[in-house]
Amino acid sequence: MVAYNGEAYIRQALDSIVSQKFSGTFEILVADDRSTDNTAAIIREFAEKNPNIVKPTYREKNLGFSDNIYDVLINAKGTYLAICDNDDYWIDPHKLQKQYDYMEQHPECGFICSAAQLVDEQDRPMNIVRTPYVESFVDLMKSQVDVIAPSIIMRRTQFLQMTDDSKWFIDKEYFFDTVWIYWFSYKKAIHYMPDILTAYRVRSESGSHSEDLEKQNKMDKRSWELKVRFMNMHDVDPDTKYEILSSEYDYLYKMAYYYGTEHVKSSKPYRLGRIIKKLLFWKK
Repeated sequence: MVAYNGEAYIRQALDSIVSQKFSGTFEILVADDRSTDNTAAIIREFAEKNPNIVKPTYREKNLGFSDNIYDVLINAKGTYLAICDNDDYWIDPHKLQKQYDYMEQHPECGFICSAAQLVDEQDRPMNIVRTPYVESFVDLMKSQVDVIAPSIIMRRTQFLQMTDDSKWFIDKEYFFDTVWIYWFSYKKAIHYMPDILTAYRVRSESGSHSEDLEKQNKMDKRSWELKVRFMNMHDVDPDTKYEILSSEYDYLYKMAYYYGTEHVKSSKPYRLGRIIKKLLFWKK
């Protein structure tokens, strides 16, 4: 878990992990990224009460989300790596056990995600997110990825292989769950569980679920860049690339009505998408 100014929610997040009913042993690596509120004090309280489980790190300087989570995961020693942000929490007390059992029975699987309950800042339930499409690389890349981070568990050996393939993303501070999902789906090592195992909190300042059009437009452009970069770094055949990028253009075209037509049509993804559409038309 990485934490920054999470005093409002981190207690609930840590409680949901500490209270897991699990047949084996696990530890919680939680790194406070130089918070300016009481987050570090709450982490310290949990570490004192659960010294065999909660292993805290208190950053001397702020690293930012991507560098912080990379450092936590790369230094973890467990066989499996489970994710939970400081404002999310696990609903099912058997979450770890269910995912652990599946991993043990399917050694080819390196990544599991599940259905999740969205909640608002007052913990009121919103809609449920289901992402069975992640098991197909093409379907995943054609979607606007909405895999919920706290539902994720990864096999550490495969995670380390992924880091070797992901130097560009790490250097650009783009190394987060979207890239992980692309990699594991591309490797056909991903599994979706339909169980609702976790809760994801939708916050007003969240880029991925924001009503702020500028924030959402920025996220969409980054999604385009990540998809193009990932496909260029791996052996994705040209026809599949065209299919995926054409689908991305369709999404941007639809979103033009929300962002403002001229704002979107002047963007590089939109202009490149138009070219791809024409190429696909003339190939028929």
